[in-house]
Amino acid sequence: MKSAMLSSLLAYFVVIPAYAAVVTATVTTASLQGSLSGADGTILVGAKITANYSAPLKATAPRQGPTVTGLTQASVITGPDGGFKFTNLLPGTYTICAQPLSAAYLDVCHWSQTPPQVTLTAGQALTGLKIPLGKGSILNIRVDDVSGFLKGPATVQGLPHVLIGIYTATGQFYPAHLTLKDVLGSSYSITIPLNTALRLGISSKHVKLVDSSGAAIPLNGAIYPVRHDSSVDNSAAIAFRVTGSY
Repeated sequence: MKSAMLSSLLAYFVVIPAYAAVVTATVTTASLQGSLSGADGTILVGAKITANYSAPLKATAPRQGPTVTGLTQASVITGPDGGFKFTNLLPGTYTICAQPLSAAYLDVCHWSQTPPQVTLTAGQALTGLKIPLGKGSILNIRVDDVSGFLKGPATVQGLPHVLIGIYTATGQFYPAHLTLKDVLGSSYSITIPLNTALRLGISSKHVKLVDSSGAAIPLNGAIYPVRHDSSVDNSAAIAFRVTGSY
């Protein structure tokens, strides 16, 4: 009798931990694996891939559209074969963005009307996502500052600087990147799509600027039309010059 009762108690205590282990092992996240290349087939190594959380997964709600500016949940770098993998992603909808090292390719979330988007469920291991990046053209901008006004001391508005970038057709602004700073000024660049009408914006609250024709740029900035056609040489820089400070 005592032996039978002891066996029952042991069985009870053995079953409970085993059940608890099963509950603890439930998978609540997902993974995503894919590859990045140029639309011309070039493997893109060292690119930064980000998974931007667009919306939580709700069975009763319709799938929402891309939210490129959603919270970045995770980022990875593509390997020698252009491959990438995300793990431990929460269930939901993600927009996948790619920032290539090569300036010859376009950031898919900046210039694509339909950036890659995936919806992941708990425990899902999605593979085979292919992201092709279109080729672009490098827009070069030069700001000459022979007198060194941009090297002046910081003010209540911060260090002296010039804001330069591109406005898309929808009004989105993408700043150009500083690529060179020397004793005579600064050089900037940004990759833009070919055969597309865009607008270059330039402004500064710290220094006075003129364009290549000598026309002064107002304090609130100026806009210039920009277009790079595939049939011409687009390497020449758009030039500006610093003439003083405010």
